[in-house]
Amino acid sequence: MNLFKRQEMGKKPLSEKQIKSLRKLIEGKPLHELLLNLSVDLMLRGSDLLNLKVADVVSESGNIKTEVKVKQKKTGKTTHSQCLFPRIQLNPSRNI
Repeated sequence: MNLFKRQEMGKKPLSEKQIKSLRKLIEGKPLHELLLNLSVDLMLRGSDLLNLKVADVVSESGNIKTEVKVKQKKTGKTTHSQCLFPRIQLNPSRNI
């Protein structure tokens, strides 16, 4: 028995096939699309998504921001991305 064998820690990232399936499943649900895109594109953990505020991703006019900065809870690093969501339109007159 090797006492120094490296153990796998954490969870494996989603495969491309799994992400495509999720995207198809949530198609037409703007808030879900937004959260999935954020988590996948910025490699965020669930705790990072839960800490987001609407103002972090939606402008005062109701449009999705083209630039998003998120400070990761676990690592303390700030991740930054631009133009993640050009195809998502939020409808302010209905619940998202």
